[in-house]
Amino acid sequence: NNITQICAGSPISVTLTLLDGSPLPVGTQVMWDSGEGQPTVGTPTRIFTFYNNTTQNIDRIISAYVVNVGGCNINSTPVLYSITVIPPPPATLSFSGGNSFCTKPEITTVLTIASSTAGMDNPIWYKNDQLIASQSNPNTYVVGGFGVYKFSVENSLGCKTFSNSVNVVQDCPNSEVCTLSPLPILAN
Repeated sequence: NNITQICAGSPISVTLTLLDGSPLPVGTQVMWDSGEGQPTVGTPTRIFTFYNNTTQNIDRIISAYVVNVGGCNINSTPVLYSITVIPPPPATLSFSGGNSFCTKPEITTVLTIASSTAGMDNPIWYKNDQLIASQSNPNTYVVGGFGVYKFSVENSLGCKTFSNSVNVVQDCPNSEVCTLSPLPILAN
């Protein structure tokens, strides 16, 4: 019985082998059951992805047993594989100073990482999905241009997540008044 820790949303490949570690014969069919949905028959290797939207670790058990080798039906003893699914670290972004401006010099937006993210490894900031330089205070970011901002954070187990995004947009009121002369009329 193996125990593995994985980050929520990360795929894990599991392979059923013989006791000595050698592969099962070609064409072997294995019944897989992850406890999510119906058990399925497949090859000796299967990829699973588990999610965890809680703040606590979730334990999952994968069960596998051989059901057919070379056309011969077999019901081998199930092999259990234990997995602990680590939740993603919290990553909440807020902003102050507004997010809609006409010109770049008017931008007063300050992005702030929620205190629940404290204790995570250094946050990494992104603008339009491109890495941007670190700030002297990694928990705040003073916006210097229009774009979509977010950050990623990683916990001590290496699980990474992205925050919500804040869009700082250019929105200039139309101050020019247009007139049409002469005025249009409907005619038939």
